[in-house]
Amino acid sequence: MPLGELAAFRNGINFTKSSKGTPIKILGVKDFQNHYWAPFEDFDSIVPDGAVPDSDILIEGDIVFVRSNGNPDLIGRCLLIGTLPERTTHSGFTIKARLQSNDVMPAYLCHFLKSNSTRQEMIDGGNGANIKSLNQGTLSRIVVPFPSSAKQAEIVRRLERMQAETQRLESLYQQKLTALDDLKKSLLHQAFSCQL
Repeated sequence: MPLGELAAFRNGINFTKSSKGTPIKILGVKDFQNHYWAPFEDFDSIVPDGAVPDSDILIEGDIVFVRSNGNPDLIGRCLLIGTLPERTTHSGFTIKARLQSNDVMPAYLCHFLKSNSTRQEMIDGGNGANIKSLNQGTLSRIVVPFPSSAKQAEIVRRLERMQAETQRLESLYQQKLTALDDLKKSLLHQAFSCQL
């Protein structure tokens, strides 16, 4: 089913340093990196012009995409929004998708949208001369295959287990690299101070 039949889209808000209003947390392009969940603790605060309407406020289960920022490799990156401790919006360089159907789990959809083939589809469907950008039309046309809710939950569980194991292995690998670097420094220090 096309994503446009499963979700409603909304571009983020624009603001300037001279804007006057009530401060609010904002999800910006810098917050995406390789995260799966939006890292609320890293969000900046901004002062928008006037009050931010409820339609621009993020809620749990929203998926937010990088729309544009000048780097085509970032186009289409997405994050799943978890529980937010305060009102939060998203920048004009992003697009929010809010599911309108219970047929698809947000976590399943986010994993699907992060797949290499789907990201490539977003990038290839982008437009713009100097700055590629993702638009709501491209997102609307992405066909989302989805099994039963039970199967979606099982797929998410498996992917999360694999992700946890990958993170564990990355951490071990980094620890080994740090230990090797420390050993190298120690040996060099000993060699240059004639202690070998």
